[in-house]
Amino acid sequence: MEWLISKFGRMSVKSHFIFYTSTCILIAFCLSLISSSLCDYGVNLIFSKYQKEFEKDLKEGEIVLNNGSKLEGMVYFYKKDLISFFSKMDKFFYDVLNILKSFLIPFWFLISVIFASVIFYNRLLKPNFETLSIAADNISKNNLDFEIKCNNDNEFGDLCCSFEKMRYTLQENNYEMWRIMNNQRKINAAFSHDLRTPLTVLKGQNEMLLKYIPMNKVSVEKTIDVLNTMKNHINRLEDYTKTMNKIQSIESIEIKKEKIYMKDLIKGMKETADILCKNFILNFTNNIEDEFIFGDFSMIMQVYENILSNSIRFSKSTINIILDNEDYFKLTISDDGEGFVKDNILSVSDPFYSSKKGKEGIHFGIGLYICKTLCEKHGGFLKIYNNDGAFVEAVF
Repeated sequence: MEWLISKFGRMSVKSHFIFYTSTCILIAFCLSLISSSLCDYGVNLIFSKYQKEFEKDLKEGEIVLNNGSKLEGMVYFYKKDLISFFSKMDKFFYDVLNILKSFLIPFWFLISVIFASVIFYNRLLKPNFETLSIAADNISKNNLDFEIKCNNDNEFGDLCCSFEKMRYTLQENNYEMWRIMNNQRKINAAFSHDLRTPLTVLKGQNEMLLKYIPMNKVSVEKTIDVLNTMKNHINRLEDYTKTMNKIQSIESIEIKKEKIYMKDLIKGMKETADILCKNFILNFTNNIEDEFIFGDFSMIMQVYENILSNSIRFSKSTINIILDNEDYFKLTISDDGEGFVKDNILSVSDPFYSSKKGKEGIHFGIGLYICKTLCEKHGGFLKIYNNDGAFVEAVF
């Protein structure tokens, strides 16, 4: 039975139409035979009622052919038409039965065609038209979070499958567009976030020079040193701008590992911290013994500045910076602020996370996400925890 139902469901639209039409015509033919037989039976009943009563009006005769030969046997016929002896009621029923006999045959065939069309429409056309109509309406409204089921293995099933492929393709295109826009949003937020700290450093150094050079309180060597530091920050900004213009997402940032002399890295970190933390108590501890490490200088400084700027936003008075180098280079920055929200500590490095406002108002919530990504690009990790304030460890 299941095999028969399955085979019936795989029939083409043309085969369905032929099946329904043929079945209904066969039923109409059977009904025509039954109705004709019933009408003949009724007519015979009326005739039999009068045949016995008017036997005396029968006349004996023979049938003679054109060539003069006679058919064997006798033939009996009425001298008058037997119908003329019918009562009015029997005559009425006789006429009605003859009319019905002639009328019912085309009637049953007409009904069968209509019935076949209704069944064909309701069982095959209507459900598929409704499915496609609903699908088209949802697609026109850009609502693609649904599925078009292809239940029939026929032309309508193929059409539904084509609609489903179109819906799926549109959904994937929309998702890809959303992903590109989301990545672009991350890049824009990261670009804005990462420019803030270098610009602050440049601004601080510029203000220092403008203030002390006219007073002759800065030596030529110090001025050149500050200008070189500013030049390095400007070069970093140029390189960073070029990088951000090329990439499609933060995850696609390329790390260029090279030999980094620790004295240059520590000097850059100390100068940045002195400018940014001028209103805080700064504890800068250097435990580095190695002469150099391998990594991307610009990206390590980017991580350092992001973590430091976050500490500045939430610190009350003190910021601690510790540099270690055992099997890897580790940077630890802590503050005496309220720390991270305990329930959200696992989410603080997610993109666009922000649980509260700092001293500078609302931020994009992208800084620690960038730090995490850049640490992982170096084969390291980012560790975040609380210990009488916020602690962030960046391992490269």
